[in-house]
Amino acid sequence: MAQYLVVSGDTAVKRSGGKLKGFLCTAAASTPAVTIYDNTAASGTKIVDALTPVAGTMYSFPADGIYFNNGLYVDITNTVTLTMIYE
Repeated sequence: MAQYLVVSGDTAVKRSGGKLKGFLCTAAASTPAVTIYDNTAASGTKIVDALTPVAGTMYSFPADGIYFNNGLYVDITNTVTLTMIYE
C-alpha cells in the first residue's frame, strides 16, 4: 500500500528500499529544481535529475513505479512543495 509525505526542503523520505510511485507538485516558485536519489542523502544514483516541476502537476511513474534499493532522498532547490507517493 502506498504512503505519502509532503516535503518542501531536502528530505530523506525513506531509509530503505521501496518503490517511487510518483509525486504531486503543489507549489513552485523561483525556478525550482528537484533531484531524487536512490540513497539516504544527496549523493549516489539519481532517479530524477534536476527536474523543474510545475505547480499543480502530478508526476507518476507507469506500471508499478520505480524501485529504489538504498532509500529515497529528495533534494530541492528554491521554492517547491511536493507530495511524495511511495511504498
